Amino acid sequence: MKFCFSDMVVVEKNLIGCVVKSWCGSLKGAEPEYEVYVRMYNQIKAYKESEIERYMVRHKYLDEQELKWNRNAVVGNSGFDMNMSTDEFIESCKNDFENEEDFEQFKNAANSFAGFMKEFWNNKDGK
Repeated sequence: MKFCFSDMVVVEKNLIGCVVKSWCGSLKGAEPEYEVYVRMYNQIKAYKESEIERYMVRHKYLDEQELKWNRNAVVGNSGFDMNMSTDEFIESCKNDFENEEDFEQFKNAANSFAGFMKEFWNNKDGK
């Protein structure tokens, strides 16, 4: 059997699904079948093994922004300094945004989070 529970797969040429059940082929040579949750249909459908392809997300070509996000997730943002103030950190991220509105939303969220963390650490030991 090529697939197992929770494998991400492609069915019907372009629909992404998730294997939820596997049925072995018979001793008479019947092809294995799988029950696949297909998001587009919002239901589980049965497919023969030959009708399913493995979903290969790692073969996707990433644009520059996705490469940067991926690199930051794996090795960290090399421009980040633990001694930066919140404002310095926010300003260092400005070029990551395509427009001012998205940057303002990020700025507000970052300031809210910084305030929450400051309050958390100040109250951590009952202070």
